[in-house]
Amino acid sequence: MVTVYETKSGDTQMVTIVQVAEYLNVSTNTIRNLIKKGQLPFVVVGGTYRFDLNEIKNTLRDNTQENQKNISRRGDLKANEEDITEE
Repeated sequence: MVTVYETKSGDTQMVTIVQVAEYLNVSTNTIRNLIKKGQLPFVVVGGTYRFDLNEIKNTLRDNTQENQKNISRRGDLKANEEDITEE
């Protein structure tokens, strides 16, 4: 379980690669690959990667919504293909 501490202003502190990997239940290599692909927001502090957990959550939410749209479109296409083949 990832322990995330909040600042006095309520902002989430930055977490490490290990912490974000634990949060997402993936390996640190997967996190590094996502960084290389530009799929996770990060900053470099003192030569190490740091992640704002709120930004990670937003990215996941946005990706989930986009994936659901893509699945719906593919589902619609399949339904249309079935209609065509049945005629």
